Amino acid sequence: MRPAADTRAPEPDGGPVRSHEPFRARLRWDVLAVVALGGLLGGTVRHALSLAFPAPTGAFPLTRFAVNVAGSFVLGLLVGLGARHGLPEQVVTIAGSGFCGAYTTFSTFSYELVHLCEKGQVRQSLLDAVASLAAGLAAAAAGLLLGAS
Repeated sequence: MRPAADTRAPEPDGGPVRSHEPFRARLRWDVLAVVALGGLLGGTVRHALSLAFPAPTGAFPLTRFAVNVAGSFVLGLLVGLGARHGLPEQVVTIAGSGFCGAYTTFSTFSYELVHLCEKGQVRQSLLDAVASLAAGLAAAAAGLLLGAS
């Protein structure tokens, strides 16, 4: 069930309207439980894939790259399906914030880029950064287009 649209004027800085309700009043335990379940599943799948397909030392981290690109695609698909076909908010929440949030991993991506630079592999680090960003954006756009069609 979607909350009613907020019809208040935006904040003076042009940002989104901030809720004046206290955090406790906005906190929904059922939504937190669903996000936690999605996070448990997404993190477990990502960890299992990293164990099943480890990147050799100094090699391009293909498993992490593939996981992040796949997660970007799924998140784009969810947003497209939600916008076009009215996918239930609970599905978008559990799969998007929960599963995709834990499945994809920006912290590992960042750490690996810094680690490559520390080892003197700056070119590989830059290639990884550019390839990950480009592939992730392309995958998200493809998912969004597919879901919205």
